[in-house]
Formats: sequence, structure tokens, C-alpha cells
Amino acid sequence: MSRKNIIKIVFIMVMGVLAAPAAAAPINYALGGTVTASSSWAGNGPANVIDGNSSTVWNSGGFLLAWIQIDLGVSQMINEVDAFVVQSPAGNTVHNLYLDNVLMHTWNQVTSNGDLLTWVLPAATNVQLIKLETVTSPSWVAWGEISVLGNAAQVPAPTAFVLLALGLVAVVSMKKYQSA
Repeated sequence: MSRKNIIKIVFIMVMGVLAAPAAAAPINYALGGTVTASSSWAGNGPANVIDGNSSTVWNSGGFLLAWIQIDLGVSQMINEVDAFVVQSPAGNTVHNLYLDNVLMHTWNQVTSNGDLLTWVLPAATNVQLIKLETVTSPSWVAWGEISVLGNAAQVPAPTAFVLLALGLVAVVSMKKYQSA
């Protein structure tokens, strides 16, 4: 095999590695959803938790029991739920997370304003409704942004091995063509 052909094969292998798919950026499915809540304080409606603006909040306008629910419109494959705490004073809180009306996770911990509560699902799950219910809190119930994250479906890029095989076929074909 000539040096020129070896360089071509190495180039094809490198391109295959570079073309390998990177980790997909997460999609926040909540941004396209609708929101309802147990109650709201004037000017701090439930839609504020999915508006993509970290400076707006939903405030229930009262103490317990309060909940907020995001409807994604259709089932989406999700793998993480994040919720920004809006709370003063700091203290012990209990928040239940429901997926399609099934209790899936409970946060029971001391929280304060600005904390981020994150739950990574054990496996990606098809979900339409996400409900966050606060059952213990030292303050009025309120939340900043709530994110419902999943990954975009990916079409895998060709791997280095596929490209190597194609390169070898091309080199053999070129060699046959040149000798003819």
C-alpha cells in the first residue's frame, strides 16, 4: 500500500472520530407546556415557572398545602426535573414530585432561597404531567423556574470503523482503476 493511500485511510479514520455524535444538549420540555396551580398571588402566576426567565416566580400567596402542575401537552421522554426554590425564611421543607399523577420522588431537606432541587430519574421515562406539591415549608409556597429535561433523539453519525471500511473499499477500487 502506498504512503498516499495510508494517509487517505488515516484521514478517513480521523474524520470518523470527529463525526461521532456528541452528547445531545438537553431539551427543556416545560417551556412548551401549560401550567396550573392550587392558587396564585397577584402578578406571580404559575406560567412564570416555565417562561425561561429566572427573575419571575410563581407565588401561591399562602402557606400549605400548595401545588403547581406542568402539562407538556403530549408525553415526552424525560430524565431530569429541576426546580429553583423561592423561600424566605430558610428551613425544612418537604416537596413531593408526581409524574403522571404517581408519586415518584420526595425532597425532604433544609432549603433556602435560590437553592436548586434536582431529581435525575433512574431511567428516561415517558411523561406528560409533572406536579410539584409542597407539604412542609416555613414560608409561603413559591417557585422560580421549573425545568423538565430530556434529550433530543439522535441519528448516530458514522463511526470511524464504517468510514475506515468505506475508505478501504475506495482505495482498493482506485488501485484496480489505476491498474486497468
